[in-house]
Amino acid sequence: MVVERKYKVVDGPVGVRADPDGQRTGDQLAHGAEITVFGEPVAKNGYLWVQHSRGWTAARSSDDDEVYLLDITDRPADAPRTFRVWAQSISVRAAPNGSRTGLKLFRPMEIKVNPASRTEAGGYVWWQHDKGWSAECSTNGREIFLHEVFDVPAAAALSPAQRVALPDTFRGKRVLQCAQPTKVRAQPSTNPRGFIIIQLKRGRALEVDLDTLTEADGYYWARHELGWSAIMSVDGKTVFLAEPGTIPGLTYIGPDGPRVEDLPGRGALVTRLPVDLNDIQWFQYYGNNMWAFTQGRQYGYDRYSQALHGGLDFGNSLRRGVKVYAGITGEYIKTEYPSKNNARVIVKNGDYTFIYQHITNARPFAPRQAITPDTVLAEIEHHTINSGWDHAHFEVRFGDEWIINPLLLLTDEIFQPLLQRFPPGKPNSNYQQTDSTLNFFYQSARWNRWTSPLDQPMIKLNGPCRGPRYELGEAQDV
Repeated sequence: MVVERKYKVVDGPVGVRADPDGQRTGDQLAHGAEITVFGEPVAKNGYLWVQHSRGWTAARSSDDDEVYLLDITDRPADAPRTFRVWAQSISVRAAPNGSRTGLKLFRPMEIKVNPASRTEAGGYVWWQHDKGWSAECSTNGREIFLHEVFDVPAAAALSPAQRVALPDTFRGKRVLQCAQPTKVRAQPSTNPRGFIIIQLKRGRALEVDLDTLTEADGYYWARHELGWSAIMSVDGKTVFLAEPGTIPGLTYIGPDGPRVEDLPGRGALVTRLPVDLNDIQWFQYYGNNMWAFTQGRQYGYDRYSQALHGGLDFGNSLRRGVKVYAGITGEYIKTEYPSKNNARVIVKNGDYTFIYQHITNARPFAPRQAITPDTVLAEIEHHTINSGWDHAHFEVRFGDEWIINPLLLLTDEIFQPLLQRFPPGKPNSNYQQTDSTLNFFYQSARWNRWTSPLDQPMIKLNGPCRGPRYELGEAQDV
């Protein structure tokens, strides 16, 4: 007899796999969806997987820190249900998707809803409460306004033999690093009512006040500038925050991004130029280059790359069919099309995401297909969107938060010929309207930072603008 149970998606949307921890199907379960699960859960690779009509989905992590699905089989249909306001504010309607009443609910208020009132209307899931009707989420689960909250029993106390004490040196304010994705909470508690503020990415460093050390729900907690986070489980089996350098393979990420000396694959990862040297007609360096100074605002650099150039440009405006190679070993993720004849191919290698843009005739690949340095990804688009300034843009992101200088990953065998072909110290001849003395990088009597290929900053994705245009004042913006 097949056992059937009912689960609810409490942290979605979540992916669907063909098997436990198997290949992704591309399908997702929407936030708030209630599904029927067949058979017993299966533990694999740190997660507990359940099977449903569309495949397999992770219900939670083995240590219960990440919970995506909750078993609601034994909850009576008429049992009270409580939701917490997740958005900053949401409206109250007279009916599902009806007219607004003028009332609003604000984060993090909690409301009790009529358990039989769930209604789908206008692309949203609605619940009735004592003030009217409010939306829980969109029916596809991508917009979330209310989170259902569940009371959970406190963790059982561990025996002294199972406990692991934190080091005696954990005192005062110290910089610790996220050993894995780490939640920041408003309170030191795993209870779902303990409001989650944000989740920090693996590798993130932050200053923690260890004098606030607290033990609760089976974890050691401490406060930092963003809120409360668990340092580790009391039994020592799960570590969230550790001293930098103590987690093998974990790159330190400080407030200015990863340190150059810590970058994995530095000087070795990129073994072939994305465009053959003989096919490069013109070139732009990463960072504080002249194009970013003169045209960066027009081309969106101020929005996503702190007013600096977020990659390398390999230009060829002379002919069609110039091949764009991967240059690295990795796996294919996807191809996007931001505009006509402008493809964007994304390849990953570890914590790196490699982006190839302003290209055309993108080759077809299967998701997660192996990519080699000699793999042809596409061709430079020719005389379409760039009015003759045809080029392949090569961008490298680390941890989905930082844009790094691709030159740092090039082998010396390909970096030196590129440097000789496009010498950065070449006298300024193309931008006479500025007082810069260099052709590739902006430099003046008032600005002498970031004026050579490797002397460039890490760029925080969507971070605040910086560089000469902003730090010298708008009078320099031409």
